[in-house]
Amino acid sequence: MMKTIRINPRALSTDGRTVPMGCEIREQKGPAGCTVCSVTVWNESDRPLRVDRVELFNLDLAAAQVEVFRQGFYMPGDPAGFYTLTAGQKAPNELPYKLKFQDAYDFVSHALVVVRLPRRRKMQLFGFTTGRSFHAFWAFRTRGKTVHISAQCNLEGTILDPAGRLEMEQFMLMDDVDFAALVDRYAERAARANGARVGPKTVTGWSDWQYYRRDKTEQDVLRSAAAMKRLKDKGFPLDFVIVDSGYCNYSSEWLGHCDKFPSGMRALGRTLRKRYGLGLGVWFAPFVTNVNTAVAREHPDWLVIDKTTNRPLSGPQSCVGEYYVIDYSVPEALEWMGGVVRTMVRNWGAEYIKLDGPNPAKYLGGRLRDPRMTVVRMFRRSLEAIRAECGEDVLIEGEGIYGPSMGLVDIQRAQQDSWAFWTRPDRPQSGMKENVKNDLLASFLHGRVWHNHRENVILRDFPSPHHHLQRYLPGSTEVIIPENELRFQMSAQAMGGGAMLLTDPMDELLRNRRSEVLISQFLPPFETQGCRPIDVFTGQHAPSLYYVPVRRDFEEWIILGVFNWKDSYQDFSVPLDRFAGAGTWRAFTFWDQTYLGVHRNKMTVKDVPAHGCRVIALRKALRRPQVIGTDIHIFQGAVELASVSYRRGVLDIDLRHITQAERRVTIWRPPRYHLKNIETDARGLLVDTRKRNLLTIHFSGRKRARLRLQFTRKK
Repeated sequence: MMKTIRINPRALSTDGRTVPMGCEIREQKGPAGCTVCSVTVWNESDRPLRVDRVELFNLDLAAAQVEVFRQGFYMPGDPAGFYTLTAGQKAPNELPYKLKFQDAYDFVSHALVVVRLPRRRKMQLFGFTTGRSFHAFWAFRTRGKTVHISAQCNLEGTILDPAGRLEMEQFMLMDDVDFAALVDRYAERAARANGARVGPKTVTGWSDWQYYRRDKTEQDVLRSAAAMKRLKDKGFPLDFVIVDSGYCNYSSEWLGHCDKFPSGMRALGRTLRKRYGLGLGVWFAPFVTNVNTAVAREHPDWLVIDKTTNRPLSGPQSCVGEYYVIDYSVPEALEWMGGVVRTMVRNWGAEYIKLDGPNPAKYLGGRLRDPRMTVVRMFRRSLEAIRAECGEDVLIEGEGIYGPSMGLVDIQRAQQDSWAFWTRPDRPQSGMKENVKNDLLASFLHGRVWHNHRENVILRDFPSPHHHLQRYLPGSTEVIIPENELRFQMSAQAMGGGAMLLTDPMDELLRNRRSEVLISQFLPPFETQGCRPIDVFTGQHAPSLYYVPVRRDFEEWIILGVFNWKDSYQDFSVPLDRFAGAGTWRAFTFWDQTYLGVHRNKMTVKDVPAHGCRVIALRKALRRPQVIGTDIHIFQGAVELASVSYRRGVLDIDLRHITQAERRVTIWRPPRYHLKNIETDARGLLVDTRKRNLLTIHFSGRKRARLRLQFTRKK
């Protein structure tokens, strides 16, 4: 397919004209059929040209129907998934962020798309690897007899003088039969192009948002911090307390006094660090301001102008309420914003900045005061200023459009706010189901471009009186997450990789002993680059099968996730030969602690409940006793097994984990091997031999427990 692509840029002007452009193309050929293109365009006419968009190429895919993987790089609410586009038919219309040129026959994917054509083994990846100056996207057109794809950069009406030159965003083209290999290589290329910031450690801690929202108080935060301290003393890795929206007046009067936090943020930060050993994180939404703030009143010259009214661009509702949009193309506004971050970091001691935005949708219909600057370039400039004030040690969590954030944020949101409900009653596309899907399908970015983040982990078994749906459904009561969905959420979040922040009132949550056990089943996080989908391009919007390879010094195995998105029981066929390779595998489930037997090439997983999942450890089948699973951690040994060895009939297991009270390890043994003796420093040991060829060892240990099992072999 790549041989048929001819880069021939043309300007799509604001008055509807199409104007050819001069161009210089620089190609880099990489391994495995990868081509990286950098394109500089210029105005060949003798008059200034106001450019709406630049189309770099337009390719006829020569097919009446194509399958497309779309990744949402526009905002965390921008859906990822697999779609079918058919020539002559309207494109799927569920995408929330539409560009002004789109009609019913246009389908847009921001930054990245993978295309599969009929009767072709290889899939084609099209991906913009930078997004520093322009909003770059792939546009499909279904009007006509075949489907077309074009590469475009949005210049937002930039005026290009005669012979004026502009560097477009870099993009790559690549094909492969392996979907996971394609998106992995894209992430690696984007990371190199942007100087990705990927820390060695997953962020853990607590955020107040998903329970309290704007209603929390200083005392609410400190009560949860005190409960977290009790967990930290037991060894739980909890590093941060993130204070979200509601700690200041109007949710955007950043440095002003707020009655709900009478001690002030500086004192709160000191208390969290000195008394509880927790770093302060601060929510910050600098791109909008409430209409009542001092900034709105005193600096109307810092606000984006509405193109229609020539007044400050405004909106009725945002994360700060009724709002104006701030224009950081104004140097004084940028300096003010830098000063706010400087106070948060140097005065308050903030070690984590949680950004809300940048959201390009808030700037639609507006005009920046510097006509030479695009909104994306302004975002990049703003993020550079924030990074400069934070230095290298303060973590920045991004939330908005991905392109300008690359290389500047440490953590990036991959989904909307977490929800306690599967789908929202009045909006089916919003809820846990949508969020978890986006989270899983963004996992290839984790550990390569940044650390992913899915907002928060909801574990509470009591409803929040502050829940978000009250705004849309007054008087409604928040649902309590059913067991199937709780397991679904936890499993997907652990397998997807990335920051793991608790969010419920910790003192209340820990009244149930099971909550501590649940937390210990995903903490500490397994430091992985995330899971990979298996059943791609099957006609389903969301894959159901994902896997994570686990490599330890003593063993390698695979964690398989089987997720049922449907409202009824389902059976799944798992093609082991496609991801596990040759060999025979023992399968053991985590949540229900069930041995599924030995499998080669293919495995059937039956009776997965609605909105439920199976997390399965696949280990090479050995002909001697071997550990096949635990109920201690979702990754079944990746975190809690310090070492496992077998020598001369003795199986040595060294367990190290934050909680080992009433835990179990399951061991498979061949029929001729019989347990002779166990030596252990664990307490309350019980060996269950009721299931054939299985030993289930129930025990209670502290942070470390050793099991030494001696076997005899009968001839």
